[in-house]
Amino acid sequence: MSDKILNQDLTQKSPDRPQMLMAQLLFREKPPMADVNTLKAALEKLVGETEAVGDKPEMPMFAVQKFKAVYKDQPQGIPVLADFLLD
Repeated sequence: MSDKILNQDLTQKSPDRPQMLMAQLLFREKPPMADVNTLKAALEKLVGETEAVGDKPEMPMFAVQKFKAVYKDQPQGIPVLADFLLD
């Protein structure tokens, strides 16, 4: 294993999703693929209750009930989404 430091390119933006918070996880070696239930349990330890809303196994998506995004046409807010791109 190398001692090379892995750094995220913070200049990268998501062109098709403005106002999106992105985190790129960097690993020295490819980790084993987590299943949807494991991801959900780990996410809920951090943010509380979530609901699986995605239908693509390669991109699990969860609505985070604790945090709401407020829009003009949705003043009560809608849960923010946390999604994972698995490849």
